[in-house]
Amino acid sequence: MTDPLTPLGARRLLLECYAAALAAVDARGCTGAALAECAPGAVQALVAGKAAEGMLRALLDAPHLALERAVIAAPAAAPAALAADPRLAWFVGGHPLPDAGSFAAGEAALRLAATPGPRLLVLLSGGASALLEAPATGVTLSDLRALTLDLLGSGLPIASINRVRGTASRLKAGGLARTLGARPVEVLFISDVEGNDPAVVGGGPCHAPREVGVLPERFALRVAAMRTSARLPAIVHRRVADNARARGAALAHAHGLGYATFDHGPLSGPAAEVGAALGAALAGLPPGVHAWGGECTVRLPLEPGRGGRCQQLALAAADALSGERAALLACGTDGRDGPGRAAGALVDGGTLARLLDADLDAVAALRRCDAGTALAAAGDLVDTGPTGTNVADLVLAVRET
Repeated sequence: MTDPLTPLGARRLLLECYAAALAAVDARGCTGAALAECAPGAVQALVAGKAAEGMLRALLDAPHLALERAVIAAPAAAPAALAADPRLAWFVGGHPLPDAGSFAAGEAALRLAATPGPRLLVLLSGGASALLEAPATGVTLSDLRALTLDLLGSGLPIASINRVRGTASRLKAGGLARTLGARPVEVLFISDVEGNDPAVVGGGPCHAPREVGVLPERFALRVAAMRTSARLPAIVHRRVADNARARGAALAHAHGLGYATFDHGPLSGPAAEVGAALGAALAGLPPGVHAWGGECTVRLPLEPGRGGRCQQLALAAADALSGERAALLACGTDGRDGPGRAAGALVDGGTLARLLDADLDAVAALRRCDAGTALAAAGDLVDTGPTGTNVADLVLAVRET
């Protein structure tokens, strides 16, 4: 067995496992495999989310599908070769808050769906909820940004957030499907949500909304006022990639190096509480590489600091790991955790000592939601840049005997 038991070795192993996970959920490759099962013929497409470019390239690669026209809602401008393609209407939307580009993309998507044509392929990935939007009548961009900001800081899970978002949208919660008439449509999606629910991914533009758990009153009133009984056409939804696939690839890499591996499945809850619990539990888990996945939540203070949910989780875990022969990585598979550049963080038994050397208090940083500042000082941030995919967050840990 390759020995990861030095701090450097443990960190290197976890970064290798993370890279293997990202490769396994590469948007172009996974979407291409799914498109190979589609019936041949002419198609039009709506492509939206952080994995939009990779999913679109897979469609363009497919020799049996003749793309006539596509609307793309992506987080960045089109590469030159794609920008020159007259079939493609490319929009750069805002994330995590929608912007005018998101609105333009949403209106173009609704027009595309409502216009008679060949089969429509909808290729969705995480991030589409903000990148692609068409507001309900009377809802302004300022209204929608304020609602989204309130939801993102509420500590609610993504299913609840997207259920409320749907009340302010003509596109989400099945809104796109209502414009289709008899037009055939198929949805392929890369899931970034627990349970891989197509009603939640990208706001569920082709799926009826589901009821969620208890909401704060201000949000519950919105949902109650906007309930609809309108039936939607039956639309096939096929999952292209998800967090379980990423976890499996990470652990397969570790197993190939001789380590015992353990998949603990989904995790959720307040990021700091989950991180503290994982850090404490790690000492009692079997030696080897452990994996969890999902999206935790953060309730933001009025003036939050730097960092996202993965950094919050990792910093909370670092306290319990102090002095231990273990390391833990918490990163977004999209390469971005919160509003900064970092994908997340990788902490080990020496993180707390490095923070003390920098005269920083982990508990105070967690309280301010400023984990990013502390972890940067410890040298523990992970920066990948955008990965072009999105299957929620990964938490990987290695513990030695």
